[in-house]
Amino acid sequence: MPLFHTMGVRTLLASILVAGTWVPQASFDAEESLELIKATSVSALYLVPTIYWSLLWTGSLPQAWTVKRIAYAGAPMTPTLAEELTGALHPEVFVNHFGSTDARDPRRLVPHRRPGHRGRRRRPVGQRPRRRHDQLGRREPLPGRDRDRARPVPGRLRRGGGFGLPDDRWGQAVTALAVPAKDFSAERSVAYLAAYAKDGSGLPSLKRPKRYIAVDRIPTSAVGKILRRELTEGRYHPLAEVRP
Repeated sequence: MPLFHTMGVRTLLASILVAGTWVPQASFDAEESLELIKATSVSALYLVPTIYWSLLWTGSLPQAWTVKRIAYAGAPMTPTLAEELTGALHPEVFVNHFGSTDARDPRRLVPHRRPGHRGRRRRPVGQRPRRRHDQLGRREPLPGRDRDRARPVPGRLRRGGGFGLPDDRWGQAVTALAVPAKDFSAERSVAYLAAYAKDGSGLPSLKRPKRYIAVDRIPTSAVGKILRRELTEGRYHPLAEVRP
């Protein structure tokens, strides 16, 4: 974990407290990481899922036989990646550390009993759903309802929205779905979108979609709200796709 993040600092401090050895890497390189693991007999790894994926892609991860404990945070891990990690390392401990950095309590450690299953959700200490009446008497929605449209409320954790489709490497990949205009073919539409995102949107590469998909329709509710669950579950008809 990077030291600019709270979990990177906690990992370093925890290593010191147990008289362990903390092995740093200035910038990530999968091959170099494996050499460091083998050379220093690293027994525990705490990484983000994308780095685990890169280590698996080297084909040499099973050589890291000294690793007995693995943990991850920062993003979801797909069942496919969890299963491949288990098969490569046979860890004694496999933990998902999750939560929001802005929350007041430490993140929960949840052991994997089966890939992709995080166990029962536990409410963070010091946080509970509550309604708030403003001066006009309107009621703010409970946390988790209409998160994308809710106004910020002082004293309450508010998380943003977003749209992603399941992805083995990234957990979720930011995805752009679009219905082609009348005079555009599906292939031309997704090529145009990808080019605009890269050269005209002003978005940095990490925020740009990793997939552009042309579809015949975007499913919406009776009031015009996009039905994201249908999209994340694959209930759409792809006409063309670009993955930069």
